[in-house]
Amino acid sequence: MLRLIREFLRVGEAVVLGAIGSVRRNFGLALLSVGLAFTVWIFITDTEHPTRAGILPIDIAVLPVNVPDGLTVSGPLGDVRLEIEAPEDVWDRLTADDFRATVNLAGVQVGTQELEVRAEILSERTSVDVIAVKPPTIQVEVKPLVSQLVPVSVEVVGSPPIGYKAASPLVDPERVVISGSEDLVARVNAEIGSASGRER
Repeated sequence: MLRLIREFLRVGEAVVLGAIGSVRRNFGLALLSVGLAFTVWIFITDTEHPTRAGILPIDIAVLPVNVPDGLTVSGPLGDVRLEIEAPEDVWDRLTADDFRATVNLAGVQVGTQELEVRAEILSERTSVDVIAVKPPTIQVEVKPLVSQLVPVSVEVVGSPPIGYKAASPLVDPERVVISGSEDLVARVNAEIGSASGRER
């Protein structure tokens, strides 16, 4: 038994040394073989799971992040579209919820500025790559944040069915604090004033 083990080890050693010697003598050929094998593997993988690149026909809403205290963004920031690369079978299942587009407002001042839009993948689809954002930048108008206490009013629409009578509505709380840019707060005040006039 010991003799058989020694013979097996001797043969194994001869095979390994022969293989190493062959690789040393034909290093270029060995390197070429590895490269060809890798190319064939890439081709087979791409054939079985083809990828698709292009602009995803879905609007992604841009959200502000890191808004400084005392400032606010004037209105919605709009939408962007993403140029992505994804497997063909994943492409058609992608939705707006799979992505997040943001602009970083850290350190901005009051006024209008051009900011870069960044996009990230929220889903676990790690095979999806974001190549570019279209457009890559957007204009963001930053205004001072205004807060104001306003009354709450109730507007009753319609009437109850026959045989029923609507009681006077109760409001709790009677006042709330609204926050936003000065023009938006003024617009809310105008709407409240208009509603009060109609009630009279």
